[in-house]
Parts: sequence; structure tokens; C-alpha cells
Amino acid sequence: MPKTETDLTVTKPIRRCQKLALPLVILAMIGGGDFPSPNHSLVDAVSAATRPSQSVVGLVRSDYSELADPATADAELTESQVEQMVRHAVELSGGLADRIPQDAQWVVIKVNIVELREQGSGVITDWRVVKSLIEIVHETVPEARVTIVEGPAEWISPGSPDVQVGHQVKRIDGFAIAGYRQLLEDPDLAGVDLDILDLNFDEVDEVMVPDGGFARDRWTLPVAILESDFFITVPVLKIHDQINMTNAMKNLIGIFPGMIYGWPKLRGYPPRSGNRGIPHSDDIIDETIADVVAAAGPDFALVDAIMCMERAKTDAYGFGGRQRRMNVILASADVVSADAVSAQ
Repeated sequence: MPKTETDLTVTKPIRRCQKLALPLVILAMIGGGDFPSPNHSLVDAVSAATRPSQSVVGLVRSDYSELADPATADAELTESQVEQMVRHAVELSGGLADRIPQDAQWVVIKVNIVELREQGSGVITDWRVVKSLIEIVHETVPEARVTIVEGPAEWISPGSPDVQVGHQVKRIDGFAIAGYRQLLEDPDLAGVDLDILDLNFDEVDEVMVPDGGFARDRWTLPVAILESDFFITVPVLKIHDQINMTNAMKNLIGIFPGMIYGWPKLRGYPPRSGNRGIPHSDDIIDETIADVVAAAGPDFALVDAIMCMERAKTDAYGFGGRQRRMNVILASADVVSADAVSAQ
């Protein structure tokens, strides 16, 4: 039987607590171009790593001359070029070596596979970005389990439990279509304890929002998020019709488990169970996002701004989104700052 909200025991607030106040941002930006940053200072990686009182966002574009194989900002990128950009952005943000606990046993990476799309669409997170991140994580904590997670609203992987969902939800492996299943067999990741998890079917627990929530004071979240030692959000940068931009924080809407919140997540599940979906209307979705970020407490953000979407979050369903190649990677231990710089 799926758990309902009333079946769950309220636990203590989770280990990670993210304050949702916009801090002073130091922008470590590498690459030419016209990125507007009148309120930011340029710093090198050493300064970035030694200024803990200020938030740092590392930003690298593909034409950075110090990359081993730089490319123009409108060029198709190879896997090697993507890896170079990810490594430089993470380093400029201060790196992961001093952030991931050395005894960490479980690192969770939340990607965006909101639709059944392939890599390069601009709608989902590019698997090449995630592969590069996994390599960095493994170099930092080689014994840790690394789990790629998503809680999709429009598809269910074959082999998942039977659920009562609408006809628009397809039983198909979105992880495979997006290119993530292949990472399990990638020889470059052979030494990594790597797995993939659909958060819709994970075990759940209930947590209080630190200092009280805006939309609700408590939320039911997957155990993978709550019990991981380090939690990374890896969105793709897109325009969004409700909140103007979907990125590091909005990506966490995908951690709400479908077995509680439904398909889509505003419906609640099971039908007539009394479980409420998430508040998702235009007047409150920003408050829901603030709540889930505070409750889940992401430790790091890595933004895929290689191929983005402008005008809308997707080019499907009549939304009118349009691909926009940016060839940029951003990284920060502060998800609010990552979003603030991405919005520039």
C-alpha cells in the first residue's frame, strides 16, 4: 500500500538547511562575450575557494582560451569539451574536495528529464554534463555511491509498479532516451558505484521546512534526498511560463514523489486518497519552490547552459519554446546565487 500523508511520522529537519536569502555573489567568470555583470566582481579560483563568507558562482563558456580545446560560443561541443568546461566551472566555484564530506557514502544528482527528449534538445539536462560531474565526485570520494535521480511527471520506466495515471503518462524509459542508462555501462565510469533511481517510487519520509514554509510547513520527500550525504541539482537553463526561469531551484520540483503527489504532481495520489498535490498555480508556485529548496537543502548546483530554451520551457505542446545555444556551464555551492547569475 502506498503511504499517505497521514501515515507518515514527522521527522527532525534534515541535515542540510539552505537559507533562501540572496547573498553577495562573487562571479568567477571565464570566457568572452557580453555577460552583463555590473554588480559582480571577477575573482580567480584561489580567491573563490578562500572567501567562505561570500557566495561564488563559477561560469565558463566554451571559448575560454585556457580550455585545452576551446570552441566558439555557437559551436557543437564534443564530450571532451563539455568535460573541460565542467571541470573549470566547478574549480572556479571553489571545487568539491572541501565540500563533499570525505566519509560521504552517498551522493545524489538530480537531473531534469521532465520530457521524453534526447540530449541536445535544450529541454533536458545534457548527460555529458552529468558524466563529467560523476567523474569529479568519484575522484573526490571514490568509495561513495552515486545515484542519478529524477521524478518525472509524464513517463514511468518499465518495471515500475502499476499505478493509476492518466493516458498522457507513458510507460517508457526516459532515462534511456535521455542517454543516462548508457552511463551505467560507460567504461570511463567503470569504477563508480553508480545507479539510477526514479524518485516517484522511492521510500518517503516527512520533513518540516526550517523556520516554517511559505506554501506548507511540511512536505513528503524521497529518502534518497533526505539521507544522501551530498545532494547536487543539475538543471538545464530554460525560460518558464510561470516563473520566468527554470533552473537550479525549480529543478527540485521533480523530487516530489509521484506516489504521494501524483502524475502530474499537482493531482495527488492515489486518487481519492486525501493526498494533496503540490501547490502549482501561478500565484503560489514560487512559494512551493522556496519550500522544497529549504526542506531538501541542495549542497551544490551545476547548471547546463549549453543548449537552452528561450520563450518557453519546451518547444512541444504548443508552448513555443525555441532552442538557444549558449555553450556555458555554471557551478556554485549556493543554488540561489546560481539562479541569480543564470538569470543575468
